Amino acid sequence: MPGSCASARSCSASSACASPPVSDLPSPRTRKSENMTEQTPTATPAQTDVRSWTYLLIAAVFEVVFALGTNGSDGFTRLGWSITTVLAAAGGIFFLSLALKTLDVGVGYTIWTGIGSVGTVVFGTLVFDESLSPLKVACFVLIIGGVVGLKMTSKPATA
Repeated sequence: MPGSCASARSCSASSACASPPVSDLPSPRTRKSENMTEQTPTATPAQTDVRSWTYLLIAAVFEVVFALGTNGSDGFTRLGWSITTVLAAAGGIFFLSLALKTLDVGVGYTIWTGIGSVGTVVFGTLVFDESLSPLKVACFVLIIGGVVGLKMTSKPATA
């Protein structure tokens, strides 16, 4: 219909379009360089490294919640625990994937499961009254030592 703004082609200079035709807008690739004078600073390798380890710790918290939720869901027969389990699994995988953008998968995944394992046993003891023997504690110390060792030997992230 003439004078209508239904498409960029029907829009003329004399019509009262609320927005310019699509062809007049800069493309997303050129918009930043042509229209913006300020460039967004990129993260330094140290900032990227801290961010990746933070994502990994958040993923590990989700991993603990996932494991505890799985136990609490009683075979997915309790709705609240079941929903918590599914959301925690999704959150854990999401944040793990962000961490693995810069961390080696062998290091990141091992630390994720290590923290998840220790956290699950500690909180399983508190939430579900599970037993905690001296031998279990000794094994946790070994796992934590391995996690610390992996962190110390991992290479810094590159931007």
